[in-house]
Amino acid sequence: MPGKLNDLIEKSNSTMPAEIRQYLNQRGISDESVAYYKLGYLENHDGHNWITIPIKNTDGEYYNIHLRKDPRNQTDGDKFKAYLSGLGATIFNLETLTENDDSVVICEGEMDAIILSQLGVPCVCSTAGAPTFKDDWIPLFQKLKRIFI
Repeated sequence: MPGKLNDLIEKSNSTMPAEIRQYLNQRGISDESVAYYKLGYLENHDGHNWITIPIKNTDGEYYNIHLRKDPRNQTDGDKFKAYLSGLGATIFNLETLTENDDSVVICEGEMDAIILSQLGVPCVCSTAGAPTFKDDWIPLFQKLKRIFI
């Protein structure tokens, strides 16, 4: 699956509609961050269109894609979901913890993490939302001097 997942990430990033890029820009996400994080757009997956947010594992390889409902879609239903179900939560922007030993901000979601990163603030979030934090993650934070939530 890694090859197919990488292909999907590349295709989603390269075919992002201008309206979605404009939406991300209006939210404060720069074109440079769209490229760096390989944000993209997936049409008609499970009958909906989604903004794609690729997620890396601890080895730095793409592990899954977090889907955020197209903001133009005002229907009921999931606002967020995982492309591959059943893999569980992980940490978004995980490399921040290996590249930094001073401080980190744990924020609510990927969009917040991307915006804070643009501002030079080291930050991470859970891919399953604010209330999710696994005990297995504690060692990843132990070398840090300060943690802000």
